[in-house]
Amino acid sequence: MRASYLRRKSLATAVAAFTAVLTIGSSQVSVAQPARAGRTLSITGPAGQPMQSRGAAPVRKATQEDGYRVAEEQKNFSYSEDADPRFKQAIESLKNRPRDKPLTASQIPPFLLALCKIDPRAENPRGHVFHREFWCQRWTQETTAAVDGKPVGGAKLKYIAVALADDRSNRRVDIMLQPTEADSWGVVKDLPSSTMGIGPECDGHSCTVFPTGWVERTVPNWQLDARQGAWYGWQISDDENKGSFPDKVLYHLWHFFGGARVPTYPPSDAKGEDSLLRCDSAQYFRNEPRGCINADVISYITYQLGLPPEIGSPEVAAHIRDALDRPDTTFPPRPHHKNIPGKYIPGSQSGGLHRISEVESQANREVVAQNCKLLPGPGSDRDCDEYAFAITLEGAANPNFDFSVRYVNKNQNRRAGSYLRWFLSNDRILYKDEDRFFTNIID
Repeated sequence: MRASYLRRKSLATAVAAFTAVLTIGSSQVSVAQPARAGRTLSITGPAGQPMQSRGAAPVRKATQEDGYRVAEEQKNFSYSEDADPRFKQAIESLKNRPRDKPLTASQIPPFLLALCKIDPRAENPRGHVFHREFWCQRWTQETTAAVDGKPVGGAKLKYIAVALADDRSNRRVDIMLQPTEADSWGVVKDLPSSTMGIGPECDGHSCTVFPTGWVERTVPNWQLDARQGAWYGWQISDDENKGSFPDKVLYHLWHFFGGARVPTYPPSDAKGEDSLLRCDSAQYFRNEPRGCINADVISYITYQLGLPPEIGSPEVAAHIRDALDRPDTTFPPRPHHKNIPGKYIPGSQSGGLHRISEVESQANREVVAQNCKLLPGPGSDRDCDEYAFAITLEGAANPNFDFSVRYVNKNQNRRAGSYLRWFLSNDRILYKDEDRFFTNIID
């Protein structure tokens, strides 16, 4: 098979050259020989977990709802990591990578990579979305050679892979893969020109992968890569002109595909599970007019009750928790059971918050101001806090929902507001029906 490939020989090595016919040194590794009757190759996940044949399913357009469905199935919730300042710092550091060059392995935040290596959620066919900017997977691709249905050899390739979204000025996602272990037995081991290949591909709806094709290596060369800590890299990008108005939004499915080539056996290819990307050109992200996210995640803004008031916003967190869990105890009182949105309810896609523009939020702020005047005198060190947030469609002026206002410490309130702005930017929350998010309070 002819394929382009990219080799990074160390964590700090940038993009290398590509060749039309894959070679290792001066030796061509993929050798075509006639297949013999009764001989088969199969590609599976670990322990024989089935994988779909490439081209077996029709290519379809992805949607926002695909991401919510998968996120719930996989329990891709980001609130626990968002409460860790080290996680926030690592996500923020992704913005420092060059905007016009492919990612190098040394630019993967070490904290995020270490998290992926130990978190059991990453070891599954879909990987795990830790944050809209960070997807990771630990997985194994296995090859089995059989004669008349009886296994006579095989090989496996273990790897760790990451997808780092760019939410600043490029509609791109960097995909990187590092082999961590390789082995073979039987006929596959006895035939030194046997190879395994792996690489990403996109759904074809206005998205492209560069470089095209896969990385195809003999088992000994995969073993060498694992010992040397080699990484391989690709970029997925799309055409913003094909996106829907006004933010030029496009959704894309992508997956890894793998294959094996063993002399005298018919070639075999298979595809992994799809992951969802969303790209947009929303101009209201200041200095970040174009970007993509990993979309298989339910996005939360998380406030923590237990943080010291000098660095956190515990009074704001307590207010929001009451609004979500005990709405009838909040001000203003209502003659009915108050319905204040924003709490995630498993199995339900309702209750989310939808971002609106600053101009649209003024109606919410006016209603909040009127109700704050009805509360007892605040004192000079207090601010009137509102929930749901004024910057959401579900804010105080929305006739379909209730709200709460409460005086809280001024510094804590402003710190909470800064965090909300940071969240809207770093999770790249789009306006109205293009997106939704939830609020979570932890101890």
